Amino acid sequence: MKIKRMELRGRIVARTDVYNEDLRRANEPMASLAEQMKKHEVELADWAKRLLDCESAKSLEVKCRVKLDVDWDQLQNQLKAITKQLESSRTRAKESQLAFHQLKEETTDNLNLGVEKCLRGFVMWKVQTLKWLKFGADKSSKNVVNAALDGTAPESSSPRAVEMSRSSE
Repeated sequence: MKIKRMELRGRIVARTDVYNEDLRRANEPMASLAEQMKKHEVELADWAKRLLDCESAKSLEVKCRVKLDVDWDQLQNQLKAITKQLESSRTRAKESQLAFHQLKEETTDNLNLGVEKCLRGFVMWKVQTLKWLKFGADKSSKNVVNAALDGTAPESSSPRAVEMSRSSE
């Protein structure tokens, strides 16, 4: 029985050694696996941080794009308003220019009419003066002409300007 016990002990020790060796071999991959898991966890945390940064950048980009769209719409509205004002100003400028040309023509016509009246009156006065000097003067015609020119002659003896009306009026 002692021998059997010794044999049994030998077998138990052998099996314990085998078991311990198997356990050691099984623990090596577990340790390696745990080490790899830690590396993957660090890498995963890094990727999570990158993803968060990308999401915040994307969110910021979206906010900027929305703000840009709003600014674009405001600028478009301002441009439309300014274009309307410009068209209105151009229309008023054209109307003012037309009114200016019309007033210029009316003023020029009125001035020409006044000058024509003055010239006709002057010509009529000149003709009457020449008639008066030629036909109505006596021997002292020089005195009468001088008196008519300096304004000392009586009204009845000096020629008068004749008001002429335009035939086209």
